[in-house]
Amino acid sequence: MTQRRGADDAHGTEMAEAAATPAADGEEADAEAVAFVRRHAQPGRAALVPELQLYLAEAVVPLWEATERWAAGPQPPPFWAFAWPGSQVLARWVLDQPALVQHQRVLDLGAGSGLAALAALRAGARAVVANDLDPLAGTVQRLNAALNGLAVCRSPALRPPTGDAGSLTDDTGSATDDAGWLTGDADGLWIVCADLVGTMRAGLGVDVVLAGDVCYDRQQAPRITTWLRHLAAAGAYVLLADPGRTYAPRDGFELLATFEVPTLPDLESAPSRTTRLLHLHG
Repeated sequence: MTQRRGADDAHGTEMAEAAATPAADGEEADAEAVAFVRRHAQPGRAALVPELQLYLAEAVVPLWEATERWAAGPQPPPFWAFAWPGSQVLARWVLDQPALVQHQRVLDLGAGSGLAALAALRAGARAVVANDLDPLAGTVQRLNAALNGLAVCRSPALRPPTGDAGSLTDDTGSATDDAGWLTGDADGLWIVCADLVGTMRAGLGVDVVLAGDVCYDRQQAPRITTWLRHLAAAGAYVLLADPGRTYAPRDGFELLATFEVPTLPDLESAPSRTTRLLHLHG
């Protein structure tokens, strides 16, 4: 699925990567996370999106075991180290259809490596949020941004809204109306490791939502899909890329395209996955 680049080329990005890694209270921990990613993943390119570079691994289980040894405790699967079919399809689509995201505010939900977010920014989006629950995903997203010459924005004033898909209204029964998180001068690429599902569109301030391969879990898929439909009903343009997951929506969408995406057998037990690109309706 990937073409590996030489060590000299990877070394040439180190200064940019360091500059793109934001300082924070956990500076030392972040430096350790950066070192961990560099030890276990190498710069490469996804089959459908050769324009962009990513830190990629070749096998799930050894990396997962390594993350748990490094963290000295249970960790989520390292989805951030792979270019999943859904993210590849979304990235390919926005690069080929740049008008979709140009000058828009975009959310990449379940971003993993950040591939779709980086593609949206490269295609001309005004502001992009790469959102994932795993803090290591946030680390690799910063590194991947640096590999592609894209700086990560940072501001102490930026605070992610918290979501609860079980309730999209406040205590009065009216839709919650936050100030608009991505309004004003919040331009560029933002990395947020928090659960945003359930946040009203007004609170996010996004125009376009990219959701790649988020319907694989029986409990979370309905929660996420319901929220995505709320965002679509509120005026957001919602794209969902589904490589045939069991809990993907079966109606209420427009099929835009179908892609055959090469995969790692270690991920999918198949050399490729047929992946649908859906425009989700509210």
